[in-house]
Amino acid sequence: MASNTPNLNLLKKDPVTDGNDTFNIQTMLNDNWDKIDEAMGEVREELEDIEIEIPPASLTEAGIVRLSNSTSGTSESLAATEKAVKAAYDAAATAQTAANTAKSNAATAQSTANTAVTNAAAAQQTANTARTEAAAAQTTANTANTGVTNLTNTRVATRVQNGKLQFLNGSTYKDVDSLPTGSISIFVNGLTGNDNNAGTNTAPVKTITKAISLLPKVSSYERSINIMNASAATYNERVRIDNFAGGTIDIIDLGGGAVTVAAFDIRNNYGVGIFIHKNSNTLNLDASLLGNGYNPVYATDNPGCRITLEGITCYGTLGTALLFYDTTEIYLEDVIIGAKGTGNKLTNGVSINRGTLYLNDVDSVSDSQMTYGVAGEDATIFGWVTFGTTSRSFNRCVYIDDGNIITND
Repeated sequence: MASNTPNLNLLKKDPVTDGNDTFNIQTMLNDNWDKIDEAMGEVREELEDIEIEIPPASLTEAGIVRLSNSTSGTSESLAATEKAVKAAYDAAATAQTAANTAKSNAATAQSTANTAVTNAAAAQQTANTARTEAAAAQTTANTANTGVTNLTNTRVATRVQNGKLQFLNGSTYKDVDSLPTGSISIFVNGLTGNDNNAGTNTAPVKTITKAISLLPKVSSYERSINIMNASAATYNERVRIDNFAGGTIDIIDLGGGAVTVAAFDIRNNYGVGIFIHKNSNTLNLDASLLGNGYNPVYATDNPGCRITLEGITCYGTLGTALLFYDTTEIYLEDVIIGAKGTGNKLTNGVSINRGTLYLNDVDSVSDSQMTYGVAGEDATIFGWVTFGTTSRSFNRCVYIDDGNIITND
């Protein structure tokens, strides 16, 4: 039975009930096109009527600022240029020279000494005021340049809105002066939490992914995700940690029940310390929950970052369990790696490309099959590896191409 769309009233046929109807070019094609064309014409007219006006800036309202080279004006709606600041500085330097000359002349002309000293003092005061103002302007300029440089180096999107520099924090732009001033903690409970909650100790969220979304992208302080299940819980999610800068991100199992997370995807971060570890209970990463079983941890393009995994058992079914590309430092301590499922074999337990890997008590699950325990390319590997007992099957425990290894095999 024919019907019409709710917005443009376009005629459409039901293929079940109208399948044998003759296709009417006028009603099914031309009339519909006319309705679409008419609607688009109305939209175009509405868009043409929209006007955006940015007011001039003032002491009370942000807006467009006009620059000025003047060093003698009294306007409060103009901004001084670098040329104006230099002119004021040069004038101060000239005044200082004049003051010194006046002091020298005063020593040889006692009769005019009092007048010369008075003039010199006035000139000195003018010079000091100009110098103070120039120094303050320079400090302001340096602070602004430093802020822009830091945000650029951390590859965070920025914009100028209403006369203020802003950075992209998640999906929302915030003023630069609203950067975090302290640490932040988000709580997760996969059993009783709700992703509509605020993520506090008494109102935890349900998923780790939601908890990550509540963290500020830029901070010099600690950001922590606290997993607080009273009993065993499984988080069937690939948790993505990306585009963070500065400070640390600490993901910890607080204890109370065994925790299993499918996988972590860590990429495009700058200068961040990322810690994933347990407190007292079991913390597992099991990529087989996602179906393909690849990479319970995948990290790439994390310059200046240190990723630490501690007290974790990692399971995959194919490929490489822990895969790191272009990440400055990786620390693995008390980590167990294994292939999940009968007959499955990993290519590598750990693979690192372009970075430094530190190992302390890294082992494999009993009867696990993998080609290499640790493989590296253009990498440096330090530490202690206990792969390769009689109950495991390896082609080689440690393999490295174009790099350095300081470890046991």
